[in-house]
Amino acid sequence: MRSPDGRGPLRRGRRPVGPLSEVRGTLGDVTTTTTHSSGLGQWLLAARLVTLAVAVAAALATWWAWSSDEAGPRLLALAAAIATALLAFAVWALEERRESALRGEAASLEALLQAERVRIATITNGAFLSTLAALQDLAGLDADERRTTVSGFRQKVVERACDLVKNEQPRAAYFRVDDLTAPLRTMSPRGNIAQRSRTDEFTTEFDEASGDQPDVWQLVDRADRALLREEVELPGKAYHAYISAPVRAGGVPYGMLTLNVLEPGGLSEEDRDFVLVLARLLAVAESLALTGPQRAAAVQAAGARPTLDDIGPGTLRADSEEA
Repeated sequence: MRSPDGRGPLRRGRRPVGPLSEVRGTLGDVTTTTTHSSGLGQWLLAARLVTLAVAVAAALATWWAWSSDEAGPRLLALAAAIATALLAFAVWALEERRESALRGEAASLEALLQAERVRIATITNGAFLSTLAALQDLAGLDADERRTTVSGFRQKVVERACDLVKNEQPRAAYFRVDDLTAPLRTMSPRGNIAQRSRTDEFTTEFDEASGDQPDVWQLVDRADRALLREEVELPGKAYHAYISAPVRAGGVPYGMLTLNVLEPGGLSEEDRDFVLVLARLLAVAESLALTGPQRAAAVQAAGARPTLDDIGPGTLRADSEEA
């Protein structure tokens, strides 16, 4: 079986460059600073132990010097005292350097958090707001214009899905139901595909009549949230993580928005939520593009389909194979 994504392997995808590169750079600085402060801490401990040993030696030398009339013990006591003073100064200097390194680490962590806040704000404003604006424009058109314009909105959503996930090599597609009223449906991307630095291909079609993908059709017809699989191993597939979200509105299943990346664990719950929001915006656009009679026929066909109780207990499985 194949996974609800419908394409090749899913692994780590690509993220917007600006804020993410800032986060990565700051993270590298934090790692370097942490290593530096840890090294200073080890040197500081060693210096304190040596200072303690020399101080004990100085005390013994002083006791010996006071109990002897010879010059040698007194010179030894003087040398030990000087060494103790020098070591005490070295310990103080190391403590100052370590405190400075720790302050730098705290500042780097704050910069990292700030960069992440900038990234989230950039994503929200740049991706979601532009998509919402396009949906608003679509809603203002007449019925004929909506049907011709909605294809551009579909592609915009697929592109935004690749932009939103925190990955360098994402691939996304919108598998759209070819005939909303057909008893046995097929889904294909029809060119609504976007990818970053990827060469593998999506499966061209899901065929309900084949019976090979019941989990996919259950997701499309019944699921209320997106499916996230963080570690999958599928024969002949390059991706190892994927998200699939149902595109459904008003009881009509229009298809599935899916995204995959190459690395295991390359997608997060935040990415899943982003994809689900986009899928719901896409479902609204699809509903707007239908005429009244088309929508009524699609709702009637959807209501006539078997429920999960009719099909049996099989729900979306973790080993479901993406295409």
